[in-house]
Amino acid sequence: GAGPDPLTVGGAAADSAKGLDDVLDRLTVEAGGNAQYRGLLFEPVVIEWLERVDPGTPLGTFTDPTRTDPPPTRGDIAAVHSWGEFATKFPNLAPGGRRDKGIDAVAEMKDGTLIAIQIKTGAKDLTKNDLSKFIAQGTVTPGGVRRYAYQVLIFTNPGMHDEAADLLKNHYDMLVVPRPAFAAAEPAHGWQALL
Repeated sequence: GAGPDPLTVGGAAADSAKGLDDVLDRLTVEAGGNAQYRGLLFEPVVIEWLERVDPGTPLGTFTDPTRTDPPPTRGDIAAVHSWGEFATKFPNLAPGGRRDKGIDAVAEMKDGTLIAIQIKTGAKDLTKNDLSKFIAQGTVTPGGVRRYAYQVLIFTNPGMHDEAADLLKNHYDMLVVPRPAFAAAEPAHGWQALL
């Protein structure tokens, strides 16, 4: 069968909401209610989660319903960098410099390929506009060579508009992680220690 729709929030992701909701509540307090600042604070937490989560954890679910191959796993990652760190380490791969233009983090894979990561958090459903810069930046092909083997969208929003879901489904190498399971990878002193 086709299995569950990867763009629908719920299932196992909803079951692990307590750890994530605790993190989001703390970020909201830290950001003084400023949604944009909360998003910036959330990025390093997600990067830390990617470094802590079980190596066998898939890096999301493919959005293209024709994909039957397994997605890469956390164990396939050599390192995860914020966009600023990536742009500093690989300036030739970040022609726009350290300024975030849709990609929030980049994973270096053990096989030498790269994964573009966008991290979204908010109280409203994602729109096509929310994702368009990420899609554009993640699909660049300088000299006819794809810069990123995959794009991963990690989001906590309650859902997404149909146009946004359709945009994602049209990208063969797109993976999504709705409401990541933070509880299983929580640091000993809690996620608030990172804030």
